[in-house]
Order: sequence, then C-alpha cells, then structure tokens
Amino acid sequence: TDPDMIAMDVAQQAFDAGRTAPSADTLEQLPDLSDKRLALRLLEASRNREFLKDTPYMEVGNGLVLVCDVRIQESSDGCFSTVVNNNLLKVMGRDNQDVFRQALKEAWDTDRPVLSSMEAKLFGGDETNLLDHPEHSASGMYILTNTSGIHGAAALFYPDVQQRISEVLGEDYYALPSSTEEFIIVPQSMGMGPKEFTAMVRDANRSVVEPGQVLCDSVLKYDRDAGMLHDVTVGRELGSRAAERMC
Repeated sequence: TDPDMIAMDVAQQAFDAGRTAPSADTLEQLPDLSDKRLALRLLEASRNREFLKDTPYMEVGNGLVLVCDVRIQESSDGCFSTVVNNNLLKVMGRDNQDVFRQALKEAWDTDRPVLSSMEAKLFGGDETNLLDHPEHSASGMYILTNTSGIHGAAALFYPDVQQRISEVLGEDYYALPSSTEEFIIVPQSMGMGPKEFTAMVRDANRSVVEPGQVLCDSVLKYDRDAGMLHDVTVGRELGSRAAERMC
C-alpha cells in the first residue's frame, strides 16, 4: 500500500479541524512525518478565532498570523496537506516553536516567493521573478505570491521578503491583500493612498473574492527606513514588527 495514500487518509480522519487525539491503532498507520515539507499559511486572527483555538500560530503583526501545513503528498496532480494543529503537533513529537522555525527556515525552498509584474501576469509577457532578477523590474503594480500559488499571501512574511521587495522597487510600497493567494504590491510613487486602497480592498472582498479566500480588509504599507509594515487602513497606524510572538 502506498504510504502516502495511508498518510492522506489518516491525516484527514484524525487531524482535520482539530478533532480528538488519534488512537494507538491510528498512530501505527501513520508514516513518519518528520521528512515532510512544512508550508506557511497567512490568516487574519479575528476571522479565524475558532480555527485558531486548536491550531498553533505565530503573530506577524497587524492582526495577521501564520499557521503551518504539513505537505503529505506532492505530485503533478496537486498537493495534499493538512494543518499542523495541536493533535498533529503531539503526534509529530514537536513543539510549536520548532515547527515554525523549520517552516520559516525552509520557506524559500519549499514554496519560493514570486514577485512579478501585474501587467505581465494579466496580459502576458515577461513574468520573471523580480526577487531573483531585480534588474527586470518596471513601473506599475506587482503581484506577490509563491511558486505553487497555494496560500501565496504568506510569502510576504517569509524571511527577508519585505526588505527584498523594497530593494527591487527602490522605495516604500503598499501591500494590498488580493486574497489568501497573493498580495498586490504598489510602489508609493504611484501616487494613490490609504483611502483609495481601503475602498478598493473592501469592494473586492465583497464583490470579487470568494468568501473562503478573503484574507482581510487591511491596507499595509512598508516603511523602508524603519523596516516595518504598518496598517494604514483609512488612516489607522497599528505597525508591528513581524514574527514577534508565537502562541
């Protein structure tokens, strides 16, 4: 029997949505998860209170948190993963700080962050990853996601990504949550501000984005000198350094 298929069945039954601890028989069926990849997912804490009761998370400021997924099966047909909740954490024999440390350390290799021109993304053209080739950057808006496109908004909180974006653009920038899959990155020099961006994000979340893919209504701005993201939604300033506290 394919051990990955067993892992999929066991994980789905025992760990989905933070259910009770698995039985001894269930644990015997579960392959070693220590060699599986850990991926990151970004959520707004206030929208996910119930989910987070049973799920370790790491605060990254401005009301946002990261949770970890363990990727049990990856193939050309897709990716099966399950959240690292408290039950699974026990089964893995890990503590939450260790899990997040590994996920952040391996993030660039597990699901590489990708910054590309929005124009190229929408209308075709050069979709070079500007984080790897900043010399290809042009004026306009940009899309930040990850290689798989799965929970790609988390890429904004990979190590060094916020700073790298500012280096590519050469200035401060706004980060607009397009969905849980991506952020729209807008250079400050484009001239629009928090009021316009707040209206855009809220309108999109209510009319375009699927409910299950809404990240948040917040507009974030990266201050290059301070090295920080601030919440500037309709003038609010709730800046916080990323990854300050693990829960």
